Amino acid sequence: MWNQPLLLSVALDSEAREWLAYLAGFVDVDGSISLAELKSNCYNSSFRLTLSAFNACLKPLKLFRKTFGGKIDSYPPRPHQTEYQNRWRLGGSAARVALLDMMPFLRIKQSQAQLGILYEERRQAIHRPCGYRPYGFVAFAQEISQQLKLQKHQDINYMVKQIESSYLAGLFDSDGCTAIVRRSKGSGRRPVYSLSAHIECRGSMPIVRLLQRRYGGSVFISKTGLDCWGVEGAHAKEFLMDIQPWLLVKKEQAQVGCTFEKLRVFEREKWVSRSEYSDSYYTQAQELYQIVRDLK
Repeated sequence: MWNQPLLLSVALDSEAREWLAYLAGFVDVDGSISLAELKSNCYNSSFRLTLSAFNACLKPLKLFRKTFGGKIDSYPPRPHQTEYQNRWRLGGSAARVALLDMMPFLRIKQSQAQLGILYEERRQAIHRPCGYRPYGFVAFAQEISQQLKLQKHQDINYMVKQIESSYLAGLFDSDGCTAIVRRSKGSGRRPVYSLSAHIECRGSMPIVRLLQRRYGGSVFISKTGLDCWGVEGAHAKEFLMDIQPWLLVKKEQAQVGCTFEKLRVFEREKWVSRSEYSDSYYTQAQELYQIVRDLK
């Protein structure tokens, strides 16, 4: 881990790069890149580059603050929410440094990051002899701001050749879920338990398609228009094991899920059919099922 903002011109060790990929995955799902309009006079830009990340859990936001600086704000829950909502935000040249650091790992918001970096570099050039005139720059800033707003509602097409496990961990901590699914088989019959991992987010179909190619599972679009990927059993355990070292918010859920899958596989290898599973297995499965539910 590190305490100072990083620049891509500086060689990073492997762990630092993995955590940058984690933060990039988090920004891709629960982040925002925007130009905030400020009160200004005719000699200054009326916009400020702002990078934000949102989550009910403070742990990943504190990692953002430790890495890049910035500020964390907390807001009371809305009527439909039960937890305080938190926002990490960073502005100006510091936001540009953060975007440059995460640029190689961003997948969904890479185009937005490029626009934000372009804006900030031109803003800094205003005060140089060869810089832009204020009135021309304000028009440029308004155009960039409009493009950022439009891209938030578009499915950005991009090619993904390789995704780091730490990036997927950031994605999963933002909008993923580990569950032990319990299916009833009718009156008098014991339930069937299975491990499930699930991700749903907007504008991320290439990502979920890649997850499907790598780990199997199914891809679908929810009723609310979210791109969803889900996988069960051994493939879910493989996915959770890959991302577990980098999880901050949902690590305990993943650990309990993997423990259950080991238990299920061990029991399956002892018996020919599910009807022969021991009482001890069903007791432990129910306990792990309840633990995962309580952790959500």
